[in-house]
Amino acid sequence: MCVVEGPLAAEQPAPLMPVHSLRGSSAPSDRHGTLKRKHAQCAAAHADPDQQQRTSQLAATCSQRQAAAGSPLVGSGLDSAPLHTKAAPVSDSEIQTVPQFASRITRPVMAGTGIVQATPMTDSTALYAQQDWAALRDRLNEDGYLAIRNVLKPSDVIEARNFLLQQLHRMKPECFAPGSSVHEALAADGTASVGLLARQDLASAPRVAAVLEAPSVFALMRGLLHEEAVVTSGFKWLRAVARAEFTGLHTDRVFLGRGTEKLLTAWMPLGRVAPEGGSLLVAAGSHRLPAFAALRASYGQTQVGKDGTRSGWLSDNGAELGAAAGGTEIDWRVADCHPGEVVILGLDVLHMSASNESDPACIRLSCDTRWQPAAEPHDPRLKVWRTEGICSSGAHPPQ
Repeated sequence: MCVVEGPLAAEQPAPLMPVHSLRGSSAPSDRHGTLKRKHAQCAAAHADPDQQQRTSQLAATCSQRQAAAGSPLVGSGLDSAPLHTKAAPVSDSEIQTVPQFASRITRPVMAGTGIVQATPMTDSTALYAQQDWAALRDRLNEDGYLAIRNVLKPSDVIEARNFLLQQLHRMKPECFAPGSSVHEALAADGTASVGLLARQDLASAPRVAAVLEAPSVFALMRGLLHEEAVVTSGFKWLRAVARAEFTGLHTDRVFLGRGTEKLLTAWMPLGRVAPEGGSLLVAAGSHRLPAFAALRASYGQTQVGKDGTRSGWLSDNGAELGAAAGGTEIDWRVADCHPGEVVILGLDVLHMSASNESDPACIRLSCDTRWQPAAEPHDPRLKVWRTEGICSSGAHPPQ
């Protein structure tokens, strides 16, 4: 494993072009009407009184946040914002209404500034244990994602997590709750925009790189891509997410669509990440179903971020996706992750993170890593690529 060219700071993707989203086209009345219809559908689909109460409480939290934050979908173009946006704060009593997930149970989840009904992701661990690569590829093509446990050694993940938390504490001790253990990742009141994305030196530190570029992940990617030689980008999307922060709805193509069609993302939670802790949400099948064809042809073909900081999100409200897809019902799937789990995403599947509603408030650590066949064209904005002992520059001219 080696770096081909330049310091780590030079591995950041080059500036991208801006994109328009639902935020420039939805009127306030449409947004609130869609949200109310979604709440009504949720209540009708779940007759259990406790479930209805949880949905109503979460809807009230959502409405309060939207009122405090203004109308996020109104305006021209995109707001300048970092990838993680902070919603208006809520009280401890409100946070307690966010449900714990049980297997195969559909529950409401805070999807950015809105609410969606989400089902746990299909567990592909058995197929991975059997090394049934054909079946895994079929499922990835069908659903747009794979959730696989035990890809990484949990002890390695915890070691990387503890190292990152120690470094964060040295950088920003004010972000941690007074008197708490650093390894608990308990956030102080008002903590926001903790960061890590710019700290590529931490992403390449031996204890972290041992997880992000583990031999087991290379083996997984060789099987999924059906290639002997695979590479991973030197730049890593390392994130520390505070309470009430999230990543908006998007596809990876709008950020990294200038290279091969075979690009895969491996989302790695660095520690326990439950749905209420800001885990991953995927609109299953959105990469292939006809209902999403118009979105794939419009939003999906754009390039984003003229200054590298403007959001490329389709929306910051997951509840808006059904209306954007012609009124179709969205099959939302949510990850409930333990150390060692990896979620694989295709280039065109719509996804986002749930809002971090952890109680007590915790800092969520995770990382996105990118993978592709070594012989395929690389996105020219990513100059450095790595493999097990062999490097390639990945410097291809723009298509």
